[in-house]
Order: sequence, then structure tokens, then C-alpha cells
Amino acid sequence: MKREESIGLLKARMDLARERLREISAQRVEASPPPPFPWIVTGIGSSEAHARFLCSLVARIAPGAATFAHPSSFAVSSPSAPGGTLIVFSQGLSANARIALCRRSSFARTVVFTTKEKSETSFTEEDTEFVRCAETDEFTILLRVIGPMVTYLTAWQWLHSVLPGIPAPPDSTEVERIFSSVDETSRETVDALAGDFIAGVEFNFIGPANDYPQNLGFKRVEGLFLSEPIRRDILQAAHGPLQQNHAKPCAQWIFTSASPAETALAAHLRPMFGRLDAPIRTIASPAPEPASVFFFEALLNRVLATAIDSSPHSQFDWPGKGLDGEGYQLECPLPAAEDPPTSS
Repeated sequence: MKREESIGLLKARMDLARERLREISAQRVEASPPPPFPWIVTGIGSSEAHARFLCSLVARIAPGAATFAHPSSFAVSSPSAPGGTLIVFSQGLSANARIALCRRSSFARTVVFTTKEKSETSFTEEDTEFVRCAETDEFTILLRVIGPMVTYLTAWQWLHSVLPGIPAPPDSTEVERIFSSVDETSRETVDALAGDFIAGVEFNFIGPANDYPQNLGFKRVEGLFLSEPIRRDILQAAHGPLQQNHAKPCAQWIFTSASPAETALAAHLRPMFGRLDAPIRTIASPAPEPASVFFFEALLNRVLATAIDSSPHSQFDWPGKGLDGEGYQLECPLPAAEDPPTSS
């Protein structure tokens, strides 16, 4: 597949993500009892954002009940909750996700968010539940855009079905309204954002949205093969980063939702950012947080679709393809290293 073809396929999938999200938002998920707390939640790549998103939502009604665990911790230290639940996010049930699943005997229940059917796997235990995410084969090219979008919504729908105190996820009308707002973003604005995305940018978030923005930065990493943008809580900017940016300016994006409180805080802080010799952009979602993540995802997809034309790399034969086996193909915990000999 030529570079131009791989980019064309990526852009087509960006459009398809909208359709898939509308379809899923129209589905109803039957209520069921929640799996036992505490929940240990994990995911890697774009799935890290989904895992952290779930933890962030749970924290609003049950602080401390769900904790994110880094994937490598399952390879070396085995997080466990004998009476609790292991929750794993993995679009394609990757090798790295299986490291955590090797530890499922340390939990009372296991929940897996994936495109795979349970019948397609070797997991037969009754205490292992598979939550099916929209099936789309995105593995032809490196960057995935459909799975990351729909898994936020799938996780939210599932969580609302087991914990009704969680705010209801957006319906199809709300989803369409969010995408229409992205459509209405001017070409001039998108071009300016694409220029920042290529040259370098730092992300500033307000409130809980800073809990789960990992996939937004990965669009630059896997789309343009450039470094992941720094991301921070917006108030953190005054505690070092702003001073650094006065010495060496970098474009700053302020992410905010439709919440009046968030809008007011962004307006209060914008003059502080405006004193930098760098572009300052406010990315304002028409939807409140946490639904704002869908606007941020869709808008940055549109920005990337513009910026990617400047990249010399292919989404099919990407840099480093096949050279990451020691990490990417690791699928079980490593054996404990032998204790070093003691000196006599």
C-alpha cells in the first residue's frame, strides 16, 4: 500500500467513526449488578485512555473504588484484589493485554473490553465477562481512530448499566450535535491547529478531562511520528511550564467544555497564556465533560487529516515496523530474576 493510499484509508476511517458512534449511541444496555469492588483497570496504547476514563467516571460516585494499573506492573509485581475485579481494555486483545489476563486468578471477576467475541478466545471461565466493542479491522495501518472513539462510549454505557448513579451517556442526537460542531469549525481554524500540531504544541486541560487525554497526544505520535505533546492541568502551567515557555515558547492549547465554570476559568487564565510569544488556542467543546472527549477526538482527527499530508511517512510501512518485538509481543509475566549471590 502506497503512502497516499494509507493516508486515504485513515481519512475514510475518520469519517466512519462518526457513523459507528451514532450506531452505538442508539443501543440500549440492560442493567446488571456491578462486578465486585475494588476494580483494578488497565490498558495500553489508546486503551490506556479508556481505562483511565472508566476510573475517572467511577471516582465521581465511588472515590477509590477503581484504580488504574500500569500494564508493566502485571509483568513484574502482579497487582491483585482477591475479592475484586480486573478490568482490561484491548481493542484487538493484544499480547500486552494478555499479561494482565494471566493474573486473573488473583481476582474474583474479570471484565474484558475488546472487539473479540469470548468464543474466539481461550477464556472459558464463567467469571470472565467480555464486553464487545464495535468490530472494525483497523490493523491494516498504524493509527486507529474508530476503536478509540467508540470504546469511550461502550465503556460509559456499560458503566451506567451497572452503576446507575453515573451520568447517562450521550444519545445519537447529542453525538450528531458534537460532530456537527466539528464540521462548523472553520477551515482557517483547522489549518492553524494543524500548523501547531506539526510545529509542536502543549495541552492544558481543565478538571477531570486531564485524567484521560492520552489518545489525543497519540494522534501526533502515530499520525505524524513526532513527539507526544506535554499535557497538564491548566493551573500547573503557572508552576514552572509557563516560565519555561517564556524562555522557549511553544503553542498552547486550552481544552475546555461547555461548563460555565470551565469557560470562566479558561477566560480568567487566557491573559496569562497570551503573554507568551506563541499561538494560544482555546478548544471549546459544545458538550460538557465527559462527553467533551468526543468533540476533542473528532476535532483532532480533522486536524490530523490536514497535518498528515505534510508527513513523509506511510501509515502502512511506518518507521520501526517490526522492530519492537521484545515489547509489543510480550504476552506473559516474566519469571522472577534470580537473587544475586550474597557476599561472604
